[in-house]
Amino acid sequence: NVDAGGGDRAPIRYYITGMASAARRQTVAMLGDLCNMAGSDVQPIDKGQHETPTHVIANRITTTTNFLVGMCGASHVVTSEWVAQSFAAGKLLPEARFALLDKKFEADRGFSLQRALRNRGMSYPKGVLHGVHVVVTADLDPDRRIITPDVVGVLVTKAGGRCYTVAALPQALAAVQKWAPSDAGDVAAVVVTTQDEVTQYAEHVEEAVDTRIYSVDFVINTLLQQRLNLRDTSAVLEVPGPDEDETC
Repeated sequence: NVDAGGGDRAPIRYYITGMASAARRQTVAMLGDLCNMAGSDVQPIDKGQHETPTHVIANRITTTTNFLVGMCGASHVVTSEWVAQSFAAGKLLPEARFALLDKKFEADRGFSLQRALRNRGMSYPKGVLHGVHVVVTADLDPDRRIITPDVVGVLVTKAGGRCYTVAALPQALAAVQKWAPSDAGDVAAVVVTTQDEVTQYAEHVEEAVDTRIYSVDFVINTLLQQRLNLRDTSAVLEVPGPDEDETC
């Protein structure tokens, strides 16, 4: 017999990400067996639904849409060992023992994943991007088509912000003027675009001296770390200097 861990347990809605196909299939099968045998409410979130999960199951930190959506609301980010050992035990085990720890990724990025999850509700109860307007240019990811403007819109909205897509950088720079902090209290406005756009519209950028212009890494870093850092220099895009232009 399989025990779901108590009849008062809330339904589990999960994403699996950052796993090889075989490991994913095995994990889904074990979760399905736990659900069927115990009558528990444990279900995957359908692809493309972008529903906030209760659990993210991953063996490493990724920057997939599912992982980042999970960072905005999931109660637990655990490894596949939580599923394997729960299956072996015949019940859903407490998640804390199986919390995801990706030492190298976290050291490289300078944050703690589990601390970010714990602090999320206390520091940003309305979402880490609450009060932030993000204006995205349409060519955000022309080659990979992974972090598209639509995906950024989902992520920003899940994090409590507002997202707008415009055709090109000049329109983005004009749009953010509507939400200047001096006119809108605690509202911040940022542009998310590409280095190609910044280079192409260098004159517009140089005129917009007080506008924050970032790569998509700004959104990724903010959601992963669950910390709003408008001085995130690692994601800032700037007009290349003369020497850089000559070498491009």
